[in-house]
Amino acid sequence: EQWLGKDGRQIESIAAALTQGEGTVSASGADGVVRLFAFTTIPKVDWRVSAGIPAEIVLSQYRKTLKAGVLAATVLVAVLGVIAVAAWVAMKVLVPIRSLTDAAQAVSQGNLDARADERGPIEIAETAVQFNRMLADLTKTKSDLEKHAAQLAASHKDLESFSYSVSHDLRAPLRAIDGFSRILLEDYADKVDDEGRRLLTVVRDNTQKMRLLIDDILAFSRAGRAAINVSEIDMNTLTAEIFDELKPAAAGRTVNFRIRPLPPACADRAMMRQVLT
Repeated sequence: EQWLGKDGRQIESIAAALTQGEGTVSASGADGVVRLFAFTTIPKVDWRVSAGIPAEIVLSQYRKTLKAGVLAATVLVAVLGVIAVAAWVAMKVLVPIRSLTDAAQAVSQGNLDARADERGPIEIAETAVQFNRMLADLTKTKSDLEKHAAQLAASHKDLESFSYSVSHDLRAPLRAIDGFSRILLEDYADKVDDEGRRLLTVVRDNTQKMRLLIDDILAFSRAGRAAINVSEIDMNTLTAEIFDELKPAAAGRTVNFRIRPLPPACADRAMMRQVLT
């Protein structure tokens, strides 16, 4: 609790890991307990992974052996005790830490099947257990995401096929409606009164709007297959161009169109044009 609100980089163990990137060190943790830490860097994301065990646990057997040797044995017994402690440290501490480090490096290279050795001192073993559980969860999440992505791709393909089919099926009746309305206006103008001509004109106008809507549906159905070409776009210029293209559709109407200053955008120009249209 004494570290709440403070800079964690002042903690000895964290400062050592950030400075060296990989190695071992004897340092104080956030709780002030001196531990032997081993740490390494996960490439690409530049994360640090560290594991520590209290120095007292590691050195306790060494101290007992040394004390017994100094008090009751020869220098040879003391040396053998130190060698025994070193071997114990290597087998019980460094080997499990090395396993955890190797597993972390394998994960950084995309191998989610890697697992750490769960044997060793209790703190290292618990760390390895939690690490392996995390990898199991990541593997399951990755599998679920891949299934979801496949379902989305299938749904998008079905939607694209449906939009394309419906759009094409609607074109023929629309052409017929527009064509017959035009024939009535041109060939039977003397037999249709002003209200009839107005209504036929409304029919043709709405037919044109429906045709434009179908074109938009077709364009949307093809959007998933279009390659994205990102570039910087002058949005003011693009908006003005689109308005000029749409002016003929508003013939006979008074349209007030104002473009306030727009910032440039980084996007696909063709798709941005479709959005604005």
